[in-house]
Amino acid sequence: MCQQCSVVSSLRIPAIPKVTDGPASGGVRPSPAVPGHAGVRIVARLPIADAVQIVVTEATPRDPLTKAAPKLGTLFGSEDGKYLAAALGEPLLQGLNEIAEKKPRDPVGYLANFLYNLTMDGNAPAAPAAAPGAAQEGPVLRAEGLPDMTAVGNEAVLQRSDSQGSDLVPPESAFNVSNRDEFGQSPLHFAAARAHGRGGLMQLMNDVDLNPALRDELYRTARDVAIQAGLLENVAEIDRWVLSLAARGSTDRLAEMLLAGYDYILGAREGPDVGIVDVAAQRGHNETVAFLESIPAFEERRDRVLRAVRMGGGQGTQEVAELLQVGDSRARLLATARNTMGRCSLHVAVLCQQEQLVAFLAHNFPETLAVGDNLERTALHYAMGVEGVESLSKLLIKAGAKRVAKDLKGRQPSYYFMNKSDIQNLQEEEEAQLI
Repeated sequence: MCQQCSVVSSLRIPAIPKVTDGPASGGVRPSPAVPGHAGVRIVARLPIADAVQIVVTEATPRDPLTKAAPKLGTLFGSEDGKYLAAALGEPLLQGLNEIAEKKPRDPVGYLANFLYNLTMDGNAPAAPAAAPGAAQEGPVLRAEGLPDMTAVGNEAVLQRSDSQGSDLVPPESAFNVSNRDEFGQSPLHFAAARAHGRGGLMQLMNDVDLNPALRDELYRTARDVAIQAGLLENVAEIDRWVLSLAARGSTDRLAEMLLAGYDYILGAREGPDVGIVDVAAQRGHNETVAFLESIPAFEERRDRVLRAVRMGGGQGTQEVAELLQVGDSRARLLATARNTMGRCSLHVAVLCQQEQLVAFLAHNFPETLAVGDNLERTALHYAMGVEGVESLSKLLIKAGAKRVAKDLKGRQPSYYFMNKSDIQNLQEEEEAQLI
């Protein structure tokens, strides 16, 4: 066969319109050429009920598709070919269209991610029943089959199995579990937005025992909502409730609020000259006093970690390594601590696409993989919406990230692979922090 001939390998169900090099007939429009394969284009807009076609024009002997053409023709003319068309044709066409439009650096990895995420969303067509006696070899795509993200030299070696992701759950909360809506608002947010009788809101907070540090979609705590509503009585009630925690020596609750990014703890006062530290000291809660006095230093170190992560590069990476000493329990708290936007260090590293820091944090502080933001989105949710999805998602999954974790809107990470606008908005917010 000469080099300038055309090879058409088709997988047919009914007859299809003839595809030529000229204008497409019957509403069929050839897609652009496939990167890396001279003279190859995919007819990717045919309905699967009609056909799947690979069109090779101006083939070259060194092109892999040219060599594979005889085998493809034999396969596509068989019953196996019909099965593949019905089971995989539509997802493959969608994936090839996506690759043709976005031209990723790693088309094979991008296609694998696309097909996996499509099946996780439940949008892929069900495979037809296997023929009698056919061997059942399991699913075609397995996440375990992806290349191991084993680094070389001084980089972290990520050897965690995916099954370990089920063990990466947030520690048990000292508060009652809050049923928040899809906008991140808890019953406290709603209560803070309306007036109560004297002591009514504080009594409610004692009854429900919910974490007042939780933030909604607009990064507001219940206290912020009360301020915006102009209900200063509610603001005072919330502060009095925080004071009551110090008076009882509830260090665990105060610590959980701090790790969730609550920045009003030290602002709670019993009087002009009596602050929350004085309240704890008067009642002999020395451990609580020590904790409260450590809050400014902790917040300063947390913010330094996040700044270094955003900066990245050699200087930022070195500073993160100095602040987060592996094996130090305090470093684990710093790594998982969220800021006033609800993001921990791994969230920020993914949004800023700092791949080396993502590997460092995910491997050495796997607890960060399970930390949710203000809407309970994990770092893997974020990774699916950024440009470097291929490499970052592989790193996180190999480290143990849960691929089926849902945020408050009921969305798994795969949702953001196809709907990136929310994550892109978060990236813009992080970029603004660098100015």
